Amino acid sequence: MAGPAGISPVVRVFRWVGTVVLTVLALLVISFAVTNRGTVALELWPLPLTVPVPIYLLTFGAALAGFLAGGIVAWMSGHKWRRRARQRASEVTMLKGELAEAKRKAEAPPPPSAPAPAPTGAPPRQIAVGE
Repeated sequence: MAGPAGISPVVRVFRWVGTVVLTVLALLVISFAVTNRGTVALELWPLPLTVPVPIYLLTFGAALAGFLAGGIVAWMSGHKWRRRARQRASEVTMLKGELAEAKRKAEAPPPPSAPAPAPTGAPPRQIAVGE
């Protein structure tokens, strides 16, 4: 049963829980960033370049790179299933077309029948069974 705004109570609870979880996560990230403000020297080998980077930024960058790499791997591993789903969808579309054609033919009135052609030539040969 929907509430006054048309949103079910279950959806409202999930939104509330999501808001609480995101708030706690944001507080943890902010706390981590504040406590790890020290800098480290990031050497970009083989370039002769050293960049001072805050520890929290380096950590968040590594976590983001890992998240993106995992997402790419997951997306690539789902290729087989997405291809199979596309094939099934095209097969369903083809079968729906065939079904519509069969229904159209079944509902169409039969064509007027022509009289049977007169037999020509010798009469059909009859075979006796069991002799």
